[in-house]
Amino acid sequence: MIKKGLLYSAPVLALIAALTAYGWFVIEPGDLMPVHFNIDGEADGYMQKEKYLLLHAGLAFGLTAFFAFLPLISPRRDNLYKSAAFYLSGWVGVLIILAGVEAVVLHAALTGASPSMKVVSLPVAALLIVIGNFMAKTRSNWIAGVRTMWTLSSEHAWKAANRTTGWLFVLAGLASIAATFFITEKTGLIVLLAGALTAGFAGVIVSYFAWRADPERHGANGDS
Repeated sequence: MIKKGLLYSAPVLALIAALTAYGWFVIEPGDLMPVHFNIDGEADGYMQKEKYLLLHAGLAFGLTAFFAFLPLISPRRDNLYKSAAFYLSGWVGVLIILAGVEAVVLHAALTGASPSMKVVSLPVAALLIVIGNFMAKTRSNWIAGVRTMWTLSSEHAWKAANRTTGWLFVLAGLASIAATFFITEKTGLIVLLAGALTAGFAGVIVSYFAWRADPERHGANGDS
């Protein structure tokens, strides 16, 4: 799994490195780059070119090392490897989002144009759909998925919580894409954020009630 993750990450990291090098040479030294945008796509935060480019590239490579290292210390490594599709989709998906963000920032810095929120919301919505589909099939582990005291002590609670959250992620992603194209970009972004938060909260609630309903649960407190 780790080798696959590094292999799949390589072209994305190469793209990020190329974007970083391009920005380094075409943007004047010391220039400020727009690095944060409000919900209307207007820049409201800036950072010096050198600092932003180095931090962004460092974040991408640092996250890759982090994702590669985590499975090595996982207490339930076998289950994590059985959930490889979910783990790898999150790993590589985050890097793709970072590459897209850097492209948006460079474009805004070079043209002065406000970016379309579609550039951010649609890839994130697509990632939610992908990881949501795989989340429903994960095995109990300490690294990826809905991890609460109840899911980690009950297979029944793990399956119920991760299936619920996974399918809610899929629905949130689909609803966000539909809202983006058929209503407004801002609505699509709001639906995306609200849907993701609702899915995460629902997973925690379901994990507790599923644990309560599991006759094989263990963890002494609250068995009555």
